[in-house]
Amino acid sequence: MAVKIAVFPPGEFDRPPIYTILFVVAASGCEMYNKLEVTFEGDHVRVIADGDKDYHYMEKLWRDVTAQCELNNCYNVLGIAKTTTPVEAVEGYELPALFQELNVDQRYRIAWVELNEDAQDMLSFVQTVLANRGLPGLLFDTEEEAREWLLGS
Repeated sequence: MAVKIAVFPPGEFDRPPIYTILFVVAASGCEMYNKLEVTFEGDHVRVIADGDKDYHYMEKLWRDVTAQCELNNCYNVLGIAKTTTPVEAVEGYELPALFQELNVDQRYRIAWVELNEDAQDMLSFVQTVLANRGLPGLLFDTEEEAREWLLGS
């Protein structure tokens, strides 16, 4: 397996990120492209999560998010994703265990937007899995709706 990681300095994107990491993973002739950006915005942690998703990507994403939340004592999370390949259903079932391991509990308010309509069904499934276990996370159609719910109440 070959892993290429490119880290871009702040200012390369529309807002100054703490870090931006692009992943290209080649395994068994299959390449995966991922972009992950986690920033603290003063009243929330903003996540940009683009590309192909699998359990390892989800684990990295939520470890980075929880680290930022703990560091800044802020548990409002706004995620904006444009997924090309969503997680598999079985990986969606594994998310509650990861949330418990990382102590993601009722302190967290997670508002998520999936910009790729083809990936929204899987995210809706993940939202249901989380809700059935009493864990936080709501899926929204637009960033404005997500932001209003997250910060407006």
